[in-house]
Amino acid sequence: MYDGKVINSKYSIPKVVLCLFLLSHKRMGRYQLSELLDLSLAKTRALLQLLTKKNITQTSGQSSGRKGTQLTSLGNKICNKILEFATIDFELPHYIGESLQIKKMDRRVGFIRIDQIDTTGIYERDIAIRNGAEAAISLLYDKQKWIFPDGFVAGDEFKPLNHNKYNFASIVSGTNLGSIYNALVNIISFHLMDKLSKILSELLEQ
Repeated sequence: MYDGKVINSKYSIPKVVLCLFLLSHKRMGRYQLSELLDLSLAKTRALLQLLTKKNITQTSGQSSGRKGTQLTSLGNKICNKILEFATIDFELPHYIGESLQIKKMDRRVGFIRIDQIDTTGIYERDIAIRNGAEAAISLLYDKQKWIFPDGFVAGDEFKPLNHNKYNFASIVSGTNLGSIYNALVNIISFHLMDKLSKILSELLEQ
């Protein structure tokens, strides 16, 4: 299962991880977070209140809706632990994926470092579609190049993809960034649920 629950059994691991990723990228208000997390304003507010209570996030001023929320030093510590083996690139170069005939849609990429991975790309595609995205393409980094799961070498446009830490990439496309981000974090969670669950359980359920 990749949709395990954490934090008082109210919020799924993918939602919490996405919230951490988003806030590590930049300070965000509750309204923008609600849209990107694909949660109601009430649930987003409750999640932020809980993370603030755990000293993982903090709000500038009295309203997280206007002033925005950011990670605390503890929040950054948790996020950095996750970034050791997974991340989302929020600023994917526009030309990556153009050859795959998905030019008219937004694209973002999630990266994973994993010792062994056996995938045809079908699971990742299905997860993306279930989360409202349009498509997902999987890439493996092997012998200094990105390859597709069937062994074909990916084109030069994929060379800039980050492979310093990571050896698996999932490029998700869609018309809504919230759906794309939720698809990516669910793909990450599908492959790394045990690691994510351990980190979040230890640090969030105290």
